[in-house]
Amino acid sequence: MQWNLAGLPQLATILAKNNWTTVLGFNEPDQSHQANLTAQVAAAAWKQYFEPLHAKGIRLGSPVVSGSPAGTVWLQEFFSNCSGCHFDFMPLHWYGDGSKWIINYVDSMYAEFKMPIWITEVKRK
Repeated sequence: MQWNLAGLPQLATILAKNNWTTVLGFNEPDQSHQANLTAQVAAAAWKQYFEPLHAKGIRLGSPVVSGSPAGTVWLQEFFSNCSGCHFDFMPLHWYGDGSKWIINYVDSMYAEFKMPIWITEVKRK
């Protein structure tokens, strides 16, 4: 996972050196204590650094937001600023109790964004 903007210019080199074929986007950019990026800044970085990876056959997971409603809004803004960008799947994080809540969250994110989902982090509260 590319956590934030730090080291982003070296991402392609690191992927090639390690023969990695998949990369996940920014970690909870909607949160000030995580990657802390605006959707506009993240989209510009995606176009510059992630899109060339797609052309080389690297699978791309979109930025992964927090499970809060603000995360969904952040993704909507990101995707509207990243028209023409490529995403192979959407990683999700979930913090909470009860299987029905995570199922509802996954269902709602799929209904909103229509892409395959990877659940990459789950923690009980």
